Parts: sequence; C-alpha cells; structure tokens
Amino acid sequence: VKYAWDMTMQATTSIDDAENDVGVDLTSELLVTTLQLYSDHAKNFDLIESEYHMLSHYILGFPAFSDVSVKVFSLKTLEYVCTGLAGANTFMPLRLVTELFISLCKHLLKEAASIGDEGVAEDDEAKAKAMEDSALDLQLLCETLIKLLEFDEKVSEVMLECGLLGPKIDDMLDLLFAITGADLPDEGEDVLISNLPRPSPADSTNVDDIFSSLCRVLKVVVRHPRARSVIGERGSAAGDIIHCDSGLNTLLMVGILYLGDTASRGSLDVFETMMAKSHDGLLQRDMKYLIDILHKFADSASEPTTEENVKSSDQLAISRQGTILDLLKSILATNESSQEVFRVCCGFECVVRLIFSLEGIISVENINSEIATAAMK
Repeated sequence: VKYAWDMTMQATTSIDDAENDVGVDLTSELLVTTLQLYSDHAKNFDLIESEYHMLSHYILGFPAFSDVSVKVFSLKTLEYVCTGLAGANTFMPLRLVTELFISLCKHLLKEAASIGDEGVAEDDEAKAKAMEDSALDLQLLCETLIKLLEFDEKVSEVMLECGLLGPKIDDMLDLLFAITGADLPDEGEDVLISNLPRPSPADSTNVDDIFSSLCRVLKVVVRHPRARSVIGERGSAAGDIIHCDSGLNTLLMVGILYLGDTASRGSLDVFETMMAKSHDGLLQRDMKYLIDILHKFADSASEPTTEENVKSSDQLAISRQGTILDLLKSILATNESSQEVFRVCCGFECVVRLIFSLEGIISVENINSEIATAAMK
C-alpha cells in the first residue's frame, strides 16, 4: 500500500505520465488468459495457484495498478473463483484481500491524521490524486468483500483469523484516538468512556468514508457465530481461541462521539447487527456501551461551552442521541432478551437523566424537541 502511494505521488508529478502506463495491456491480457484457464476446468485454479500464485500476485499488486479496469477485473476474478469454483482453495487470495483492505484503511487514517481538518492543500496535486485513488481502491475492495461475505461464511472465518476483530481493530483505534485527540490508554488497560474528551460530533469529517467502509464490512462479519470470540494471528498457529476484547465496541463508540453523521450511522448499524439476535453476556455489554454513550452526552450537556460552538454542538449531540434512542427502541421491540438487559443496565434511569439534561437546550420551537418526545416513548 505504501509503495503504491509513493508511486502515485511520483507519477502525478512526472511529465512522462504516458510512459507509466506501458505494460498495462500486457497485464490485462495475462489476467484475461488466467481467468479463461480457471473457467475451462475447475481444477485448473488449484493447479495454477499452488504453483504460480497468479491471483494472489494480482491481489497483492492491486494498489499499484494504474489502470482501474485491471483492478476491477482482478477483483471480479477473485469473486468468480470464490463463488463459481466449488472446492477451490481460496485461502491465500482471501487473506491477501483482507490484509490489503485493512492496510489501506490504516494508511488512509494515517494520511487523514497528517492532513487534519484543513484537508489537502490546493497546490498539493500529487497528494490529492493519491488520496482520490486510494479512496476508490478502498471502495472497490469493500464492495468485493461484502459480496464474498454474504455468499460464504468461510470468508468471515478467514478475516477473523487475520485478526480483524483483534489486533487490526486495536491498530485502527490507536489512529482514531490520535485523530480525535483522545488520550491513548496504557497497554493492557480498557478504555474508560469517562476518561474520553467531551463529545464533539460533526456533520462530516475527513475520515467518515474510511470509517464507514470499515463498518460495512464489520456489519457482515459480526453475524458469524464465532465473530466475538476471535482467533488472533498468534493464536491461530497454536489453535487458541482468544475472547474478543472491548476494542470493537470502543471503535464504534469513537465513531458515534467524535466523527460525522455517516460514520455514526455505520457504528450504530454494527451495534444493531450484534444485538438483534444476541442472547448472551455480550448483549449486556453492548447495551451498557450504548447507555454509557448516552450518559456521556448527558454529562457534556452540563459542561460549560463557548457561545461560538454551543449551538452547533448541541444540535448535533441531540440528533446523535435521537439516533441511539431509535436504535434502542428497535432492538427492544425485536429481541425480547434485550428488554431485561435494558432494565439491568439502568436504561430507564438513563433515559430520564437524558431528558433532564436537555432542559434549557431545546424549546418548543426547536425541531430537536422531538427527540425528547421520542425518549419518552
């Protein structure tokens, strides 16, 4: 991913851009021929892939291809092999596309952190082009992964073995903490929501699309029965099952408290998927996280703020609370187990406190007063 980024930056500033495209036709023709061989006979894939790793090399070189059509064709070939060749050993290409997706997410988060809220400078054409190309790559990978995840649950198992809900989530969480300004907890310690900064939801941020793409994949992965007890990269070799820590919930919490509306909606979609059919201890933990987020918003409502940002911040915070309440109502209506969990987690007390925290912020004339009515329901 880093090599492809540097190559894009150099190609943008070069006056010989046309020369950079030499060999694209050959690359495309080779891929077409390879796909033809795979489709001729079901066993051809295992024979060719075990010896030459053709598809794996195309997936590995995906970010470096300058021709978008080659990228699309590479992913279509992967989709065909996974969905059309019964019994094919696709572990290596699937692992590579998973690692590539995660690496691209982390790289874009790092670049977003370095750019800040100001965005890419107008005169930095190279970085703007690299960001645009990488964002397109992320969307292409996201769409392919979702298709494969919905087709075969074995894809979820591969992603879990890569540490998606373990070390990979923790790495991205560290980057998000840096972007939002939250203090990183000491190694081995859980993130306490009370120690996080005041919620600062925004209409949009420069990491919303990245975060949303990640949430779209997570939403499908967490449906897997073993998703919340993951096999880490080190544990995989030893065959050890490592219980999923709070990294996933914390990641989703950051999206709700500090990122834009799109990212927040993505976080809540993942919460809804996890809680819709859950009936174990994880349901109570997820419920507690949502209620703690509401408490965090209630706490921030009583904190002093400057006149310049109070109106915008309050409106966004109230809107964010409304979406959480809507989610809770949906879960309570569809999952009977969640109703008792809601009582155990002091959900009713939280709703009452939330309504009192809105006093003075909303009025009869304010459109956000509907949220208080929704809470009462």
